[in-house]
Amino acid sequence: METLSGVYAPYIGANGNWYVDNEDTGVKAQGPSGIQGPTGPQGLAGGKGETGDRGPQGIQGPVGATGEQGLKGDKGDTGEQGPKGDTPELVADLQTTVAGKALDATMGKLLNDKIKANTANIDSLNVGISSKAGLTSNLYSETQTVTKKIEPSITSYSTAQFSSAAPISTNTYTRACYAFHNAGVNGGTLYLDIDGTLKFKSAELDPKSRIESNLYRLLI
Repeated sequence: METLSGVYAPYIGANGNWYVDNEDTGVKAQGPSGIQGPTGPQGLAGGKGETGDRGPQGIQGPVGATGEQGLKGDKGDTGEQGPKGDTPELVADLQTTVAGKALDATMGKLLNDKIKANTANIDSLNVGISSKAGLTSNLYSETQTVTKKIEPSITSYSTAQFSSAAPISTNTYTRACYAFHNAGVNGGTLYLDIDGTLKFKSAELDPKSRIESNLYRLLI
């Protein structure tokens, strides 16, 4: 510390107090803080700073809910007419197999006539097959003749001109037989009984006139 003619100059110590002759006077060199003054006016805005670097890509968020169905759009305009296609060559026969050719309309009636004829033939065949298979009653108004040479024997029943067969059974309702009747007025049945006897049973209107007779014994 400097001295002038034995006078010590005061100074401010590190603790903010006045020192005299290197002694702390305990007196603060700075007075107490005053009351805070009013806020000053807003300063001018500074210039725009430079754009910072782009940050990293964030995590993708969850998918949002589906929105409502939008309104139906207006109908579009009709497109332009396309070019006319080539007319195929017409053929008037039922034999042509070349691709791309069309059948002439004049063949329509011919095809229809063939279909009708085939249908009639099929129907006729079906009737004939059904009759021959015994699926329907066979009624004939003319004489029917069957010509076949048969030598009578104990086994000729299997090759005779006419044959009536019944399943093997011992019940009283199964017989191989032929029936005869006169327009329902009277009739009779010729049948082979299960004991091997050929019998005839009449069916007159009067029950008393019914007869049963053994014609002959079929020997087996």
